[in-house]
Amino acid sequence: MEERLEERWRGHRREHRMLAKFIKITAASQDIRLDGMNEFRKTVEDVVKTSVSRQEWEAGHSALTRLVYIGVGIILAVSALLTWILSKR
Repeated sequence: MEERLEERWRGHRREHRMLAKFIKITAASQDIRLDGMNEFRKTVEDVVKTSVSRQEWEAGHSALTRLVYIGVGIILAVSALLTWILSKR
């Protein structure tokens, strides 16, 4: 009977050692997974910080388009003026 109890006790301790190893492995795996999640969150935060809303983009694009049209208009006007001046010579 005593041997049987001792054997059960050894089995119980063996299970505890195995569970302790399993917990360490699982914790390490969880840490790696959480590190990856934190890195992903940081990337998303960086993207959000550097991105603009559609409304802001459309306003900026509209203003830039107007500037381009004005610039092209000025170039055409100067070109026409220079052509006219040079044709008078």
